[in-house]
Amino acid sequence: MNVVLKYKNLEMTVTGTTELELVENLARVQDVFCNDECGLCGSNNIVWQVRNVEDNKYYELICRECWAKLPFGVHRDGKTLFPKRSMSEEEAGKHEVGKRGWRKWLKNGEGGKPAKKAEGNSSKRSPKTSARKPLPDLDTNVGDDEIEF
Repeated sequence: MNVVLKYKNLEMTVTGTTELELVENLARVQDVFCNDECGLCGSNNIVWQVRNVEDNKYYELICRECWAKLPFGVHRDGKTLFPKRSMSEEEAGKHEVGKRGWRKWLKNGEGGKPAKKAEGNSSKRSPKTSARKPLPDLDTNVGDDEIEF
């Protein structure tokens, strides 16, 4: 079975031989590629960055407004990524901590504090309305047909 997942300017085909495998693959792809905004300042001006330091690659989403990052790890199989949403207390002490794993390194080591709210924003955020289309009913006998979201 194949599912074509469209998200903003990306279009991805996710495959699975069973519904369970398809859902597992969809969840993994959405966790990596469907990040709307910076977890520190709320900006949607985020881009991918891959850094190579001493033959080690570091995969990150970077906010171009406040320069926070969401780092990604590589699974043991070396083929897939996962967002690093948690951090040790020592690591948190060196970062300004945002939502869902977003962080910004602080030179002075005064981390572990919640992100400062941008001036002019109220303390309460209005809930986002979901623009996602409802999932179609999946038939286990779909075969290799494609489903569009």
